[in-house]
Amino acid sequence: GDTIYLQSNHMDFLWLTGGRDETNTGVYTRNRLDNGPEQYSVPTTYEWKIQTTVATTPSEEEEVVVIAVEEVCIEYGQLVRLLNSYTENLWLAAREDKALHTK
Repeated sequence: GDTIYLQSNHMDFLWLTGGRDETNTGVYTRNRLDNGPEQYSVPTTYEWKIQTTVATTPSEEEEVVVIAVEEVCIEYGQLVRLLNSYTENLWLAAREDKALHTK
């Protein structure tokens, strides 16, 4: 899928970053263009790949099948998954308390 960067609409210079902390599960908004460690040491934590799926519900028991065709357009209402580029297989997810994390 395409690589995207998700910028906050609430405050300038804040971008969604994932795969953080010792367990690679932390998700935060930080300044990825800080001319320092965020920009040069961990730039891939800010990269998210859009993956379309054939899943109809985001259930943990359900196997996600990624459509391999690069030219497929995403349709309104279609489920997508966001894959973090920092390490393999880190997907954006929500815990029961609705906090975001990667898993």
